[in-house]
Amino acid sequence: MVPVIIVAVAFYPDGLAPQPAIGSARWWELRPGWIALLAAVLVPLILGVTWLGRPLRRLPMGIGPTGPWSPVILLLGLTAAIPSLARLAIGGFAPGGQLPTLVLAGYGFGLVLTLLSGRSDS
Repeated sequence: MVPVIIVAVAFYPDGLAPQPAIGSARWWELRPGWIALLAAVLVPLILGVTWLGRPLRRLPMGIGPTGPWSPVILLLGLTAAIPSLARLAIGGFAPGGQLPTLVLAGYGFGLVLTLLSGRSDS
């Protein structure tokens, strides 16, 4: 989904990504180009994340101290991230031709809270 988000943020606000009706002939004509563009974004992302992840393999999962508040922070993060992802899955990245900035912000907020909830000691 990361390449889809990057391409959507880069091309939808400027109108560079046409939005024909789903399943229409024009929509199908754009699929090969869409898949190629996503692949062109995905390959460098995979290489970069793999390269960056090597030194991080020794670090524990999650960041921040673990405490009695950790389950609450995790629950709040999931409460923000899961509905945001569902909204993106249902409504798409440009409902009505507009980028859903509030939904993307909700997902980002939930992701940060989830990461900050601390690491598991088990």
